[in-house]
Amino acid sequence: MTIRLRDVHFTYAAGTPWARPVLKGIDLEVPAGECLGILGGNGSGKTTLVRHMNGLLLPQRGTVQVGEITLTPKTKSSRLLSGETGLVFQFPEKQLFAETVYDDIAFGLEFAGSPAGEIPGRVEEALRQVGLDPGTYGRRSPFSLNWGEKRQVAIAGVLVLDTPRLVFDEPGAGLDPAGRRRITDLMRELAGRGKTVMVVSHHLDDIFRVADRLAVLGDGRVVFHGSLEELCRHDDLDRWGLEWPPLIRAVKAVAARHPGLETAVRTPREAAAVLRPLLQSAPSTPPPLGKGGLRGI
Repeated sequence: MTIRLRDVHFTYAAGTPWARPVLKGIDLEVPAGECLGILGGNGSGKTTLVRHMNGLLLPQRGTVQVGEITLTPKTKSSRLLSGETGLVFQFPEKQLFAETVYDDIAFGLEFAGSPAGEIPGRVEEALRQVGLDPGTYGRRSPFSLNWGEKRQVAIAGVLVLDTPRLVFDEPGAGLDPAGRRRITDLMRELAGRGKTVMVVSHHLDDIFRVADRLAVLGDGRVVFHGSLEELCRHDDLDRWGLEWPPLIRAVKAVAARHPGLETAVRTPREAAAVLRPLLQSAPSTPPPLGKGGLRGI
């Protein structure tokens, strides 16, 4: 179930004066059961990269191996990956087309030739997984839904196919914090079942919470690939068009005065555990105010 990309290149409008190289030699491996977070500034190639993982785009140079299937520039049909990798697009309305939510989610199963008797149960389960009640939403038009609900239906339409690999492009877009937590929990659950999960998101706090490893794209290449702990050793994340989420930024500010402090925190609880020893050793009475203000931790 591993995904391997070797020396993958892709240029939009190749061979024309408007040629725009986006991927410039991507090497990346994502094993089964791993959740990989893909980060990068605007225009770094994140969406182009993940569209290679389900065959929507073919490499113009290099290879993309998904399980037992290998895509090359000479591959005749990218539909080889239609049952291998599910992709939740960045804009959910691009995936919604049917008259009802039920019909929209069921279409993929019908197209794949799934037994008719299995379809209702699988559609209902997919809706429940994303937090939507089948009885309430099944017969509604997907175009009557708000942005967050469209996002949830789009995700359900991919989950119902039960592919061994899943790619989520900005899954939290349009969702409130509770909805985003539900989706990140779902991604962890899917990886725990042995599925390969890849997620692109601008919500770094969400992606740090769910990902086992991180890949950062910059100028069309993988400029970092490793754990959050390893990433936190870099102080100049802005050079890649990124910035630390508030929680890590706050802990890093304290770590600047207390070298050796662990800064790879994913939740407020982890941050509290890291800072608690410092708070317990702090003076019981407030320190005096000086020219520099309150002198504490």
